Amino acid sequence: MISPDNRIPRLVFFTLGFTAQLAQLVLIRELLVTFQGNEIAIAIVFGAWVFWTAIGCLLARRDRAGESALDQQAFLAQRARGNFALAAVVLSLFLPLEVFGIRMLRPLCGVIVGQYIPLPQLVLAALFLFAPVGLCLGAQFVYAAQAIRRPTRVYTGEAAGSAMAGFLLSLFLVPVLNTFGIAYFATSVSLLMAAWFLRPEDEPAPSEHHVFPHFRRRKKSILHSGLFAPLLTLAVLSAICLAYSRVPDAYSREQFWKAVCPAGRLVADEKSPFGDFAVLSQSGHYHIYQGGRLVSSLPDRGEAAPLTHFLLAQHPNPDRMLLVGGLSGMLKNVLRHPVAHVDDLEIDPQLVLLAQPFMGTEDYKAFGDARVAFHPADGRAFLRQSPGGYDLVIVNVGDPDTARINRFYTQEFFQEVMARLAPGGILCLGPLTTTPNRMIDPTR
Repeated sequence: MISPDNRIPRLVFFTLGFTAQLAQLVLIRELLVTFQGNEIAIAIVFGAWVFWTAIGCLLARRDRAGESALDQQAFLAQRARGNFALAAVVLSLFLPLEVFGIRMLRPLCGVIVGQYIPLPQLVLAALFLFAPVGLCLGAQFVYAAQAIRRPTRVYTGEAAGSAMAGFLLSLFLVPVLNTFGIAYFATSVSLLMAAWFLRPEDEPAPSEHHVFPHFRRRKKSILHSGLFAPLLTLAVLSAICLAYSRVPDAYSREQFWKAVCPAGRLVADEKSPFGDFAVLSQSGHYHIYQGGRLVSSLPDRGEAAPLTHFLLAQHPNPDRMLLVGGLSGMLKNVLRHPVAHVDDLEIDPQLVLLAQPFMGTEDYKAFGDARVAFHPADGRAFLRQSPGGYDLVIVNVGDPDTARINRFYTQEFFQEVMARLAPGGILCLGPLTTTPNRMIDPTR
């Protein structure tokens, strides 16, 4: 049977994994928006994260007690608990500041509208911003391991906490809390666990091998009781900040979007498991961004008609169609042709719900047309399960500047489309903002 003393270390490692995973995912989502959805940001986050957590582990390992072999382990476990709590305090202060710093990157770097932050500046910024949180979490891992006698529990508890954080973030935290709210939630959990780790308890019997055993007991009591009350106070303050997290979140997002679109005004800001959404109003148009990347401009005032009619003219009788990404006015123009059935795909249904108030009347009615079947699904996954027989497949997902979009411009995807085309069927690609100077063989 597991004793209460053994349950505490397992909960500590569970909470450590939970907090670390929440912090990592929050920072990844924010940096993806700052880098306009390009997944290079994920590699930069992981690189900076691993670097600083490794440094934190090394620094914590060097912090050892110069005691005799008989007393060193007991003293190290006592001091490790205090250091664990101090690291939790530093973490609670810097995690929200790192979120704010990421959102200020574009204004501070002075990049022009539509330009990516230069990669060297992004790497240096990530290394600078992630240092406090990475160092604290790396040190906490070592201090927690030093405080118990069975290090094998470290990895099982930490892995379980990480899995729980990913589950809660996707299904519960993202729909309910803003980014600062999630950060304050993570720090509140970390501070509460650190306080529990240092909760007042009965002192063990003094060591017979120590010259001043009562001094040793008093030293532990002063350290632990001195940190217990401040930790609880900080946890309460962090919870209060969570309740008012909309204030820093709204201000920092406004500053970020001013740098992205200086003439625009932020009118909507929502989150989904697939990325953050923002709607900016400018001269009667509404620009919808997903993960920092422009995905649609509404309402359509005729801009999509020439392209749509040109694409449908490629087939003499397009009866069955597959439209991947037809939000920007393309669907209503498709329905002006004598098509019998249109499968319309959007990977994130929340994008359509967010866009509906900003659509024109005809665009809105197009989604309710009897010939249209709307599918909230990934285009490639849908194709593999679809019976096919399409006369025309239109892929209108924009430039292949991210790994998620680039999947629709690969040789494998083209082969999947060919397998679902009817005899004489045609694949059409939507407009791209840039044209390559040459075509490689797979593209031909």
